[in-house]
Amino acid sequence: MTIDLVLSPRDGLSLKDARGFDLAGGVTAAGLPWPGPATTAGAARAVIGRLQGLSETYGKDAHEWQSIVDQVAVWGPIVLDRPLDGARWSPRWPAPQDAVRLPHPKAGRRDQPEAELQWLKPHPRGTASWSVRGLWTDDDEEANATEGLWLPVPRQEGKPLRDRLLWSHEEMVKWLRDPRRRDEDESTQPAERVDIHLSVDPLTLAAKDEHLFAHSTYESLVRTARRDVREFGLGLRLTGVPDALDLTETMWRVGGEGRFASATLLPPEVLASEELAQHWQDSRFLRLILVTPAQFATGWRPDWLAPARANEGHQFEGRLPGLDRPVVLRAAFVDRAWWTSGWDLAQRRPKPSVACVAAGAVYYLESPAQPFTAHDIRSLWLSSIQQDRTAADGFGLVLPAAWPVTV
Repeated sequence: MTIDLVLSPRDGLSLKDARGFDLAGGVTAAGLPWPGPATTAGAARAVIGRLQGLSETYGKDAHEWQSIVDQVAVWGPIVLDRPLDGARWSPRWPAPQDAVRLPHPKAGRRDQPEAELQWLKPHPRGTASWSVRGLWTDDDEEANATEGLWLPVPRQEGKPLRDRLLWSHEEMVKWLRDPRRRDEDESTQPAERVDIHLSVDPLTLAAKDEHLFAHSTYESLVRTARRDVREFGLGLRLTGVPDALDLTETMWRVGGEGRFASATLLPPEVLASEELAQHWQDSRFLRLILVTPAQFATGWRPDWLAPARANEGHQFEGRLPGLDRPVVLRAAFVDRAWWTSGWDLAQRRPKPSVACVAAGAVYYLESPAQPFTAHDIRSLWLSSIQQDRTAADGFGLVLPAAWPVTV
C-alpha cells in the first residue's frame, strides 16, 4: 500500500545538529529547522512496528524489525504549511543555491518587496584565472573534469542578503519554469525558540550545573507579518505499508525528546507535478534541485556521474536514474556539507555520522541526444537520484526545472 501523510508536531520539533553542547562557551545545543530523511523514515517504521506489536527491547523481534526496514520505503520529508483554519496544505521548498537575494531597488517603499532574486546563470569557464587542480594529487581526470564545469556569472554587483530557509510553492514553481530575475514573494519562515532544562538540588535549592542546558526548538505554529497564524507540517509518502494498518490512529514520535506528532492523510495532488509539466517546452537542458539531502560516495557529485575524456577536454558523464539517459554535467551549485546520523532501528545502536549534499543544491545537465519531455518531467518530479539503499529513506529527492540556455 502507498499512502501520503502529513505529520503535525504538537509542540514543535527538537532536532539537535552534529555539534555538541558548547556553543559560544555555554551549554546550548543548536537545532535544525526540519528533520532529515533518516529521522522521518525511522519514525514511520517505528510506528508500523508498534502497531504490529513488535518489542522494542534490544535483541527481541530483530528479524521482524529488519523486515520492516527492508520493505517500507519513506519519501520525504517535504515541509508543508497552511492557515490555522485548516485549509489545504501547500509544499514549502528549500531555497535553491542558484538564486541569490539582492536588495530591491525600491525596498522600504510601501508594498514593495525587501529583495529581488537574481539567477546565477552558469557560463563556460573561458578565461577564468582560478583553478581547482591543487585540490587533487592523484586523480587528474577528476581535476580536469571539475576544471571544465561552467561558472556562475552574476549580472549585478551587490552584497547578497541572507538566504531564506524556505520558499513558497508558488514561488518555487515560477523559479522552476523561468529562473530569470524576479521580485521575491513574501513567505513565512520557521520560528526558533530556546528551551531551557534544569533541575534543583533539594538541599541547596540551587540549580545543578550538570543538569542545566538549553536547546533549540522550532515551532509548528508561526505568526506571519500580517498577524495571522500558519501551521507547519511534514509531508511523507510511504510504500510497502501493510494494508491492515492505519498509521493515523496513533501518535508519532519524531526527533529529539520523542516529540509527539499526529498523522493525517494527505491528498496526493498536494505533491503532484502537473503545474510544471503542463507548461514544459522540450529541451536538452535541465536543472535538478535537491529538496532532501543526498548521500554520495564521491562527495558533492552524484555517484552515477564520472569523469570522462571528451573532444574539448574532460567532463562528468553518466546515465540519469529514472530515465536511464546519458547526460553531461555542465555546472553544480552545492553548499557546505549537511551532516546526518540517526538510530539503527534493527540493530538498536546509533548510525555513524555521514556528510550529505545539503538540500537546495542544483545540478545543470545536458542531454547530448534527445530532449527532456513533459513525460520525463513527471517521472523526475520528487524522484530520488540515489542509487543505493538510502533512496528508500527519502534521500536525494529532486525537482526538475527548466534551464534557459543558448549555446
